[in-house]
Amino acid sequence: LQHTTLSVYTSFEDQRKALSLYLRYKSTNDRAFSKCLNDLLKLRAEKRKPEIGFEREKQREAKLARKHEAHETKVHSANARAAAEQKPDNDIRGVVETQLPGHAAVQFSPKKGVLSTAIDNFAAELDAAPELAKILKAA
Repeated sequence: LQHTTLSVYTSFEDQRKALSLYLRYKSTNDRAFSKCLNDLLKLRAEKRKPEIGFEREKQREAKLARKHEAHETKVHSANARAAAEQKPDNDIRGVVETQLPGHAAVQFSPKKGVLSTAIDNFAAELDAAPELAKILKAA
């Protein structure tokens, strides 16, 4: 295009004017192309934003659901442990604190440590002897 522009004019002054006009149009076209390319890239990025945002939102919601599920599991297991620890205490207290015929109520506080140790020892023996645990479970 540059060669065609310069070959039409024979005088040097005409060629110089034509070349300067050609360069001005070329610069204008280059700037317009760059602007359009940048606009296109911005539009593509904006189009991808909701898709990326949606994926991130789904990931965030899944993470929150896992956290909530883990919290519920921890609370449930803590409540189960507390209930398991409380049940023998309540069962023992109900038996020990009942009044014997003709006697006053037996105080539970001094006996609690002895009974707790006995239960812990029995549980340790069950863990050490799995066949004994099977027999007790079968009975």
